[in-house]
Amino acid sequence: MKGKIPPVIFFACCLGILAFFVFADTWVVSNTFWNATRLNLSEHQVGILPVPAGAKERELVLPVSGIDGKWWIIHTEELIRKGFFRVRYTEIDNSPHGREVHWSSGPIWLLAGFAYLISLCSNKPILDCVPLAALYVGPILWLTLLGIYGGFLQQKYGWITASFGVLILGTCSSVFELFKAGNFDHHGLVGWFSMMSILYLLIGGAGCVARAKSKKKSIDLAAVQEAVLPTEKQARRWFIASGVFGAAALWISAATEIPVLVGVAIGGLAGGWLLRKSETLEPSLWLTWGRSGCIASLCFYLLEYFPNHMGWRLEVNHPLYSMAWLGGAEILSRTISWFSGKPFFNKNPFDLARLCACLVFVLLPILLILWKAHEFFWVADRFLLALHNEHIGEFQHLLKALEGRAIGILLFMTFIVPFIVLLRIGFLFVQQRLSVFSLASIAIVLFPAAFMFGLALKQVRWLGIALFFWCLLLTVLFALRQDKNHWPFPKKWTTWLVSLLSVIAILIMPYMTFRNTMNWLAKNNDIPKDLLPNVIARDVVHRILRANPSRLPVILSGPTTSTDLAYYSQARVIGSLYWENMTGLKAAADIFSAPSADIAKQKLLSRHITHILLFSWDEFSKDYAALNGMETGTPSGDIFVSRLLKDEEMPQWVRPLFYPIPPNFELEEESVSLFEIVPDQTRLDSLIAQAIYRLDAGQSQSAVRILQTALTEYPENTLLNQLLHKAMDIVPQKQ
Repeated sequence: MKGKIPPVIFFACCLGILAFFVFADTWVVSNTFWNATRLNLSEHQVGILPVPAGAKERELVLPVSGIDGKWWIIHTEELIRKGFFRVRYTEIDNSPHGREVHWSSGPIWLLAGFAYLISLCSNKPILDCVPLAALYVGPILWLTLLGIYGGFLQQKYGWITASFGVLILGTCSSVFELFKAGNFDHHGLVGWFSMMSILYLLIGGAGCVARAKSKKKSIDLAAVQEAVLPTEKQARRWFIASGVFGAAALWISAATEIPVLVGVAIGGLAGGWLLRKSETLEPSLWLTWGRSGCIASLCFYLLEYFPNHMGWRLEVNHPLYSMAWLGGAEILSRTISWFSGKPFFNKNPFDLARLCACLVFVLLPILLILWKAHEFFWVADRFLLALHNEHIGEFQHLLKALEGRAIGILLFMTFIVPFIVLLRIGFLFVQQRLSVFSLASIAIVLFPAAFMFGLALKQVRWLGIALFFWCLLLTVLFALRQDKNHWPFPKKWTTWLVSLLSVIAILIMPYMTFRNTMNWLAKNNDIPKDLLPNVIARDVVHRILRANPSRLPVILSGPTTSTDLAYYSQARVIGSLYWENMTGLKAAADIFSAPSADIAKQKLLSRHITHILLFSWDEFSKDYAALNGMETGTPSGDIFVSRLLKDEEMPQWVRPLFYPIPPNFELEEESVSLFEIVPDQTRLDSLIAQAIYRLDAGQSQSAVRILQTALTEYPENTLLNQLLHKAMDIVPQKQ
């Protein structure tokens, strides 16, 4: 052993290398955000002028892709500010009524904890530390989770496999995206919990246990003994841990974990059939898995909703899913026993009733969703489905989501790990080097991996979750050709090919990090163009806050920028892109569909809206009108907002405000349309506001016409005469 690197040191080196590249990427990304944050487009410094009560001028710029992260920050601040244990309601969205919040409290508590630590170290108020925590918690959490993952891999497969496992997972770019700086979100957590839940099943013997004595020889007994199976007591503990981690994933995101549980159940069923002749098979482990998952998910539900918020929202973790898990595990356990030659149920009424109850538990959530989706499952609402599928990026299919990007390298990064896995399985299967036990273990990972990857092709939001499982599966396949203490030396060309592709996959992240760092340095700290809309949104909403410190603004905007406006100001908005806000989204669509100014005014005032703010990159008025037409069954036709944007109609109660996009932003094709709703505005004030708007916009000839018209009605008004002289002075200069 002299001269060889101890495996644990090799593992530590691998984790250290990953830490270097993660922090290098964090340094580049966070500096980019700070550079954007330091841009001050307003003539007034933040904090000099007062802002309305309940508002807050937030400065830290986060990316458009961090929409969820901005709401996590808002909810965390609400929890800290109000001193509550959970956040079940927000007044910021769907103004003036507010809306329910059904997001898991786990990420909120995590973010609040990091903010508290930053507050202790910096002596800053904890509320000021929440955005900082959101900026840096992802990379720190990612490295921590990688270390935990590697530690459990070592228990099953040894340090060398653990080293390979953390390298292949830590360098998977689609997975790392879920933990990048400034992209704090729940998807990474639910993916890690789901993956660990499956890993615990493998450590627990994948449904098999070591027997004290063998009464007969099994066709796969030798292979099973080589796997060093746990005892039944040890296996049951691991299956309990798997259920608890699966329940944690269900708590954070039921929509993500339910397909994973279905895939695991199918994989367990396939494994049970493969091992049906093995004496080591223990079907009751799956019942233990279901019971622990049921109890843990019930506990998480009570932790989240008890005692005042318990209801029938099936979009999130719910006792019906806990009971369905228990019933499904019972059926799974019975089916695997039946594969081994045992009866599916005992011929007595009590056992038959128990089996029927399990079937009812499994089917009840599905039947309720199909029966009354409008009450129990808002996500199935026709309006929300159309909005999600047509207008939200993460709901698009893979190729559409990659449009306009370096599609070649992104597709390579997406498919390389699944390709290596399938290539490896194919080689080992053809060479007959896969034991039945190995196939059963592979099935438990392969089915949820394939299931989630299929969903990712349909909706790109599942991609990172799917690659968690593919990376785990590649690690399991790696472990099949080596023992716990020695590095595997490939001898055949097929293994060399798989090894080469694995090295390429591992080197992608360092390459991308190095390239991004060099690009950032070469551009002399330039701010990426995709961050500039955030800077503009921040500046516009800050100006709105300062314009009237006595009134908290309520802003009608596009769905994406509604989140940005709420994040940068805590101003009230109407329509953010979440199913809990279905009524707010429909209200926004209804307002944008108003055919006349009078109808629009009535609807705007009923929602206490003070401003209409539309950015050309998220204008969305026609899309809202089309969605409303689909909802109501009436064509959208000619709508008031379109005429307002085209300057074809300007009612007296609308005050246009000009916002100039800085020319150095190189966004010549973009525009900002800002209108203040002033119900009691006089005719004179309306004409003056329109003239000032056109002067600011460089439309001096139009301003002259408006002022001349106004002077025919108010010939003695001094301000009108001054504005007319100013406009007349500008017109000749332009000519």
